[in-house]
Amino acid sequence: MLKIMDTDRAIDSIRLLTLKYRVLNATESWLQSFSFGGGVSIIFENIENRLERFPLQELDAAAMYHLLLCIKHIMKTDGLDVVFGTKGLIEGIVHCLHFEYDMLVMEVLEILCVCLHYGSTASRASFHILQGFIYLSEERKEVPFEIFVKALNDV
Repeated sequence: MLKIMDTDRAIDSIRLLTLKYRVLNATESWLQSFSFGGGVSIIFENIENRLERFPLQELDAAAMYHLLLCIKHIMKTDGLDVVFGTKGLIEGIVHCLHFEYDMLVMEVLEILCVCLHYGSTASRASFHILQGFIYLSEERKEVPFEIFVKALNDV
């Protein structure tokens, strides 16, 4: 699977669904090989590639949603060490917060909540999450955390 993904770093729809199926139905040993073989990094690169597109399209949001489902499943199976070991991943997950796509936001918040409750690394996760929010605010030229105030006002 990594060879297929590695040849073209941008995953198309068919490969994305194949990846999701393989990850969600994988044996524990396959998933560990995938995770520690660089699979999480490639998933993260694809999330980053989608985030660079402006404006974010529905197809990109859907792809990021499916990629986050893969990351969440890896977290459940292999633990959060793989997630914390992938540089920039937590901040990148924060950047997926686009409140016009409810399902995407729910996945992001669920993953971040789990990261914040992960024992000894919770303080490190908090730092990375805050850094992600600050960068996101700067990128969108907003006051820090204004994104949450807007989302709460819409509820």
